[in-house]
Amino acid sequence: GNTVTQMLLIHQVAYLVDHGVSVIAAASVGGAVGLVSIGAKAGWGIFSDRAGREWAGTIAFGCIVCGIGILMLAGRYPDTPLPYLYAVLIGIGYGALSPVFPAITGDLFGGPGFPTIYGALYIVICAGLALGAWAAGWIFDATGSYAGALWGGIVLAVITPALLWLAAPR
Repeated sequence: GNTVTQMLLIHQVAYLVDHGVSVIAAASVGGAVGLVSIGAKAGWGIFSDRAGREWAGTIAFGCIVCGIGILMLAGRYPDTPLPYLYAVLIGIGYGALSPVFPAITGDLFGGPGFPTIYGALYIVICAGLALGAWAAGWIFDATGSYAGALWGGIVLAVITPALLWLAAPR
């Protein structure tokens, strides 16, 4: 999940500019993602406490899948509000990572070993963050397009909640 979000955060402005969105509009989309994610972080924490972590993760990554689809459409229709719709969807989906996924780890591995477990997990999370940004750049350099990276992002955004449901404590 972190792999796909970091890929998008790092490459979204370049993708939009490459597809005809003005530099200032593309940069404002990047800023909008960050602004939307601020409110989303609080909202996702509250929602996951009430509805469950699995539902929060599933809906969040549903927003990310839809956001990637909107980004692809924005590449075809750059002079529309689609880039901003993308920003809202990705900001909402991305906002779940900070409150929901540490809570999931706490639910699964709570207790005195939690700091060590989460510290080890965070090493893997950071590797995924780096991999997403690097892989999208490599795909673009190799093919001249972000299409493969975006489709790969959709696959990862579908797999993430599936794994969450698989690991969920019942």
